[in-house]
Amino acid sequence: MRVGDTVVVRRAGDVIPEVVRVIFERRPMQETAVAVSDDLKQQQDDLFAETPSANQTQSVPLHKPYRLPTHCPICRSEIEREEGEAVARCSGGMLCQAQRAQGLIHFASRKAMDIDGLGQKQIEQLVAQDLVRHFADLYRLDIPTLQKMKEMADKASSENENGDAETVSGDLSEPNTQTGKKQPTKWAENILAGIEASKTPELARFLFALGIRHVGERTAKTLAQAFGSLEHVRRAPEPILACLPDIGTVVARSIAHFFAQDAQQAMIDELLAAGVVPQTQTVTIPPARHAEPQHWIARLPGFKISENKAQALWELAGKSIEGLQTDKALPADWQTWRSEAQNTALLENLKTFFAQTSSKNQDEAFSDGLNEAVAGKTFVLTGTLPTLKRDQAQALIEAAGGKVSGSVSKKTDYVVAGEAAGSKLEKANALGVAVLSEEELLAMLG
Repeated sequence: MRVGDTVVVRRAGDVIPEVVRVIFERRPMQETAVAVSDDLKQQQDDLFAETPSANQTQSVPLHKPYRLPTHCPICRSEIEREEGEAVARCSGGMLCQAQRAQGLIHFASRKAMDIDGLGQKQIEQLVAQDLVRHFADLYRLDIPTLQKMKEMADKASSENENGDAETVSGDLSEPNTQTGKKQPTKWAENILAGIEASKTPELARFLFALGIRHVGERTAKTLAQAFGSLEHVRRAPEPILACLPDIGTVVARSIAHFFAQDAQQAMIDELLAAGVVPQTQTVTIPPARHAEPQHWIARLPGFKISENKAQALWELAGKSIEGLQTDKALPADWQTWRSEAQNTALLENLKTFFAQTSSKNQDEAFSDGLNEAVAGKTFVLTGTLPTLKRDQAQALIEAAGGKVSGSVSKKTDYVVAGEAAGSKLEKANALGVAVLSEEELLAMLG
């Protein structure tokens, strides 16, 4: 297709429009002299073109065929399109100005860093006025900067001819009931207090706030439970990530790609330097228990192998990563794979990772926080519990290493039922899933 084309579309699936064909008689054309050989070349360049006649002059398309750009026109980061998806995306994230406001809004949101007082309007103004570019810039804000933002927003509002633009100051200033004058800095002090209070987030909230593609709240919690600290998450190799519960190869690749970018690591370092300290937590989903050699070998990027053959390869290598790195008697396809620079680096990263995360300290941290009755089990909450709110019960289960699902299946270990439990309780009984009361759940949690 080309710029200016008129196309016929149809509804494909639920809502996604599909281009059926180009209406060639409406395509913008121009008269030009072309040779027959040029005609044939033109035909090959256009999927929808008709075979041209061998005239001395003819109408040819005014515009060249559209080509999807390979780099973002705003930040020049690479454009990525995942296999099987139609959508192409800029990979720049917060490094891209076009994504900056929404990235900051997500970062400050209630389920992420939960910065009280800093709303969408304020963030949009800070970005529009180029006062904030990165997450860490929020922690450098001061009253003069916020006052400048407010003044510029009020000025822009007053200059609006229709007078219907929303003003930031309307939400931020409070009248002084004694003098009738506005307190010019109270709103700014509230925002700064909210920013200060957000400096020690739970690790899962911090990871969710970063806006890593495919990492929602549940995945962020899994990462926090598996690694316990930001430093361990930052250097987790892709194959290890892919072995964790509910994290497949696509999500693992996205996480590894995010932390492999120097600019993203620098952004995190800026946050740490600005005083943000994500909390560490007890490891309740130790990677070593999920990432057995045959599992992570079978998930190495660019190397296709079954888990059975991966186990055989591991044994041929003497059950060591060093053997995988150096043994010249291993199969030729493996030696070809490991000889590539990025794969050599990955194996070295895996060796370092296992050496650090399999230490005695981590094993002790795991055993101290492990509740054998809960860790690794899947719970479903249904109905109204007597004293616990649903999010409180979920937090307790997850802190003990369990997982909370929204639906009952054969893989469900326990259903915690309260008043008016409904269809989930019925399905649990039909499947023979154990049903707990709130009292029984609390006893299990200890």
